Amino acid sequence: MTFALLWWLLTTLLGWAAWPWARLLLAHAPGRGWAVSRLLGLVLAAYLYWLTSSVGLFPAGRALAIAVCAACLVAGALAWWGTLRSAPHALREMRREILTVELLFAGSLALYLFFRGGTPAIQHTEQPMDLAMLSATLRSTSMPPADPWLAGESVSYYYGGYLLVGLLAQVTATPAPTAYNLGLGLYAALATVGSYGALHAMLAPSGVPRKSRTFALLGALATVGCSNGEPILEFLQARFGIATLARWSGVPGLAEAPITGRWLPEGVWWWRASRVVTDVSLGGRSGTLITEFPAFGFLLGDLHPHLMGLPFLALGVAVAIELLARSRHGTRPHAALALAVLPIGYAGMVNTWDLPVIVALIGLAWGVGRWAYTHRPWRSLVEAALVSVVGLGLCGLLYAPFYAQLESQVQGLGFVILTRTRLRSLILQFGLWYLPITLELILAPRPTKRSWRRVAWLSLSVALAPWLAVLVLGGVGVWGLALVGALNVGPWAALLLSILVGLLIEDLWARIVADGAEASLPQLAGHLLALLASLALIGVEFVYIRDLFGTRMNTLFKVYQQAWILLAASAACAAYRLWQAQRPRRWALVPWALLLALSLPYLPLAAASRWAESPSTWTLDGAAYLAEEDPDAYAAYRWLLANGQADDVLVEAPGETYDPATSRLSALTGMPTILGWPGHVVQWRGHDAMLAPRLEDLEVIYVSGSESEVVETLARYGARYLYIGAYERDRYGLDDRRLAQLIVWLEPAMSSGDVHLLRVPDLD
Repeated sequence: MTFALLWWLLTTLLGWAAWPWARLLLAHAPGRGWAVSRLLGLVLAAYLYWLTSSVGLFPAGRALAIAVCAACLVAGALAWWGTLRSAPHALREMRREILTVELLFAGSLALYLFFRGGTPAIQHTEQPMDLAMLSATLRSTSMPPADPWLAGESVSYYYGGYLLVGLLAQVTATPAPTAYNLGLGLYAALATVGSYGALHAMLAPSGVPRKSRTFALLGALATVGCSNGEPILEFLQARFGIATLARWSGVPGLAEAPITGRWLPEGVWWWRASRVVTDVSLGGRSGTLITEFPAFGFLLGDLHPHLMGLPFLALGVAVAIELLARSRHGTRPHAALALAVLPIGYAGMVNTWDLPVIVALIGLAWGVGRWAYTHRPWRSLVEAALVSVVGLGLCGLLYAPFYAQLESQVQGLGFVILTRTRLRSLILQFGLWYLPITLELILAPRPTKRSWRRVAWLSLSVALAPWLAVLVLGGVGVWGLALVGALNVGPWAALLLSILVGLLIEDLWARIVADGAEASLPQLAGHLLALLASLALIGVEFVYIRDLFGTRMNTLFKVYQQAWILLAASAACAAYRLWQAQRPRRWALVPWALLLALSLPYLPLAAASRWAESPSTWTLDGAAYLAEEDPDAYAAYRWLLANGQADDVLVEAPGETYDPATSRLSALTGMPTILGWPGHVVQWRGHDAMLAPRLEDLEVIYVSGSESEVVETLARYGARYLYIGAYERDRYGLDDRRLAQLIVWLEPAMSSGDVHLLRVPDLD
């Protein structure tokens, strides 16, 4: 727990140092941005670390990490001195908000780490890949980090989130497997306080501080802690057996789940909640899509970009609310936008998928605020587009070295042809959030009578616009196939979303025309978030980003995660508005409260199931399991940590995708290997040209009978160590005779049981 306390202390100090910056950025928010100050402090330190090492000014490493953190603290102290001189009572006025944020952060961090310590092993799904990325940022002496699974190349992936965790690990001297689990806890806590800060900024202007704070707290906990609707079906299936309903839901495997007679399901039941949407083709074949949400992601424990991007999405919401609040009162908050470019731009390094969504949200918020002030919708729309384009350009400029070296598997736009999301699947995934949004749209008091004709025209326009885009971009043939697919599965999901978008736009229109700058901030903000999320959900019913997967799986996965954050915040605003209404309208919250209560047990019950699956004793060391499972490999890992140098290359047999026993030492140490998991190496770069030559070279190294050929091949990659473990023996058929031959050609470095590390001799 010493490392956990050090991380808490360091993030607290960096957040304290960054608060004067947060205060200028989020001047209208309660606490003046205290809820996001930790994230801002971490981003500033990570940016300085990344930039100085990217341009070659200083080598990356612990010395630079300590130096940039110290510089941030000194700069923060100077900024605090100026702040307290101009506003000596600032902290006293915010004491309740500060206490709330600090307790929420510490509680979220402690609670998650308590859970994670019961299932700490980094050994399934894509965890080894995430560990390899984190280890690479710790070992590399320049940015971008050296690719741990493609020796001689730099990382071509979104590594900003790993770099942020690696910075804390460098300063506190935390080993990578422990830093991995601490990083998960850090992002869980940052996502929780970030969601709280964004929600409180929306709710505070129109209510009693105590009530707005309470709703913001509940909304943040629900955003991170609630599940979609699938676990409710899991509980019913386990208790009663609901095979007909389970089959109708379309969730793969649910109807076959065992009936326990109890409310608690058996096995890995918690996994099915992340796969509720299936694409059904005309031939009846189905492809399961990924429908993760924050609670599932933190339970699974993959330190993946989409998970690390959650606090940045929350920050984007907070910045958008700030710009909306300022611009609707006549100001053009250029200074706030300029201050936001650095942290928002960093979101692109963490998860590039999130950057366009955040920038679009900020632009729309600016435009809606200007519309409320000027009553000129078209001019405001132009301003919104301009702000988005300029903001995106500035983000690209600040992080140009990152994008300059980034390869991608993106192959352009693809069209969703023979499949569509079924309405029941959409409701299962997002019904928890759309219920209060819809109820508030229907029941909340309005300044004018609703124009159903306008709603109809808007809904029809939204529904037809994607079809027109497909016709123009894809041609008549693609348009026809898409129409057949929509008729086969049913166009109801996109149609229902189009109607909801029409209602949202009409309601925004009516309130802005009637109230102008005095329109309710929670309603404007809540409708804006729901509008953007719904448009994105409509979009993935028609187009997707083409990549190596060949389907819309990856696009829908990323968009659904973003929509979850936006819709959860919108739902909290809607619930708050209904609570503020007259008593009869408050009763509309009862069905939502019931649905919310049914969604909350998923997290503790799934956590208990995860603990039951793990035989480990409580620890935050993600590599501790290896000491019992494969003590010889663990001994080699510890030896490399103690004796390896920053520029060492470690040769292992080529990895097998999703097999944690392969490419293990390179993942644990960050030492580059010639070829790690091939499938992921190809995903990062979008092509497989590097695979065949490297596979041939590895065959030469482990099998060739020519000493000169083996040594020269090793030297070509700058290899320092050759690893021989159980997997290498099996793959290449290495026997004692071959091992003895390699020992003669190379130099024994360490051995433990059947594991050997051989040192490559220097070639003068």
